[in-house]
Amino acid sequence: MTTNSSGAESIPSPHDQLTAHVTLVANMLGASPPRVADHTVAGQNLRCLQLTLPGPVSLLLVASAGYPLAAPLCLVEGPDGAFRPVALPWAVEKSSERCLLQALGAVIAPPLDAEASSEATFTSGFGLPGAPGLLTTDPDRAEQAGWQPRISPQSATDLAEQARQARFSRSSGLLGRDLEQARVVIVGCGSVGSNLAELLVRQGLGHITVIDPDHIEPSNLSRTTYQWSDCGKAKADALVRRLMAVQPWVVADGHCADIHALPPAQIDKLIDNADLVVGATDDPAAQNLLNRHCYAAGIPAVYLGCYDGAAGGEVIMVVPDAQTPCLRCAAPVRVQLEADAGQVGRNRDYGSGRLEGVVALGCDILHLTTMGAKVALALLCRQRRIVEAHLTTWLDQLLATNQIYLTASMEPDFWFYPRIFTDIPGQHAWQSLCLAVDGDDHCPVCGQHRIDPHLRAESPDLAALRGTTEGA
Repeated sequence: MTTNSSGAESIPSPHDQLTAHVTLVANMLGASPPRVADHTVAGQNLRCLQLTLPGPVSLLLVASAGYPLAAPLCLVEGPDGAFRPVALPWAVEKSSERCLLQALGAVIAPPLDAEASSEATFTSGFGLPGAPGLLTTDPDRAEQAGWQPRISPQSATDLAEQARQARFSRSSGLLGRDLEQARVVIVGCGSVGSNLAELLVRQGLGHITVIDPDHIEPSNLSRTTYQWSDCGKAKADALVRRLMAVQPWVVADGHCADIHALPPAQIDKLIDNADLVVGATDDPAAQNLLNRHCYAAGIPAVYLGCYDGAAGGEVIMVVPDAQTPCLRCAAPVRVQLEADAGQVGRNRDYGSGRLEGVVALGCDILHLTTMGAKVALALLCRQRRIVEAHLTTWLDQLLATNQIYLTASMEPDFWFYPRIFTDIPGQHAWQSLCLAVDGDDHCPVCGQHRIDPHLRAESPDLAALRGTTEGA
């Protein structure tokens, strides 16, 4: 309050209140007093204050006569010198001074505190409101992840190293930090693919590419990692943003594309330099397409599939350099089991040939997904030669005997399992087996006379190959 010539108290103008509040912030942060300028825009009187923090890093606050009921416009100077707007959270029920201090906590990290911040040196970048430090100084990466401009005394590099130390603290001896250098390509971002991608990234995977042609619908939310605000977005793009929210330093790339519509050369480019490819589509033709390209390129692959209603499922791993049989050779194993113990296949949508969506519990799908994630992690440790990883011992035992076909039951009395576990007490559900697969010397994918995966669709050889594999 101030006193006028008659001795009565008068309320400071909105512009003077803002100047006083920003000056308080400057004192708390050890900055020089703000630069003040008044402008009239479209008949509105605006006050502009530039606050330069030690670093130096600047932010601009622009207020109308509605302050403090209305939030000021805030613009933060980025690492590239450009000023970008930030929406300030504004709680008008608080005192105007506290309101500004709390709002700037969404921009300046850590929250404003005189003892903690008075001697700090600040840098600018991008991050999440309320979260510690900066996540990146790259505007394009920030836009991809949905991060906003921020100012912090802690650089993005410092925070990344702290997070790196914590990321592997609870998997010591099981995994290794070389996973940060590994790259995985996942085709299919549905209930299996989205959850598997998140599991791998949480364990420390450093590079991931996800591919899916579909967009998110409300029906997808019961079994995937997506949320309501993602509805209508491309699955690949939404999954990339989700993964970067979980692990901000992952290098993630999304492609909204149908793998069938891509030229062979583009498929090769997408899987080039991958340590592992995961086929998580509900389309067997897509799995077989990946099988041809991955085996020809010598890239290990994991193929996951749920049986009807997720009562069971399969995880098939193919490792060319270990000379395992391919996915096509593994398919007859299921075909024979179906002939012996009943059909487990799912219905197809008439016209598209794709598998219909089924009623299934998310937890049953996750059971299969976690199996696939463990296989994927083991293969990555093998590829990156992470010798301290215990998973490689388990994997080598399977590969030595071509036990590449893992099948699981999530319900009692399902498929052929009762025949195997009949005399074992307590067998009701969650049964699993690792089955050995024999290679076929005549297989056009992994046999003696292989067909080039780059053959055009109209090629008689490829047409014959498709005719023998697509229905399996």
